[in-house]
Amino acid sequence: MARLTRERLRNIINDVLTQEADTAYQEFFRKALEKYDVSSPDELDGEKKKEFFDYVDANWDAPGEKTENKKFTRKDLKEMIQEEITKYQKQSAWRS
Repeated sequence: MARLTRERLRNIINDVLTQEADTAYQEFFRKALEKYDVSSPDELDGEKKKEFFDYVDANWDAPGEKTENKKFTRKDLKEMIQEEITKYQKQSAWRS
């Protein structure tokens, strides 16, 4: 049986974390596509495509990325608040 070295363990952990981050980004990107009602950014024309990628860039929190100066639109904030309320309601219903 092969011995698991510290370096090999570190590489395994990094691989798992990278896969999780990739999956989270893919999910975020898919939701952004849904928001713009397309299945690919190629379906958007010039200005809409730029707007789409600006939205993705402004709203994706990459691991280790600073978010201190992030700006949200009212619509973004409303959606985030509604998501949190829904999560809370589901947790409360589950507990009762």
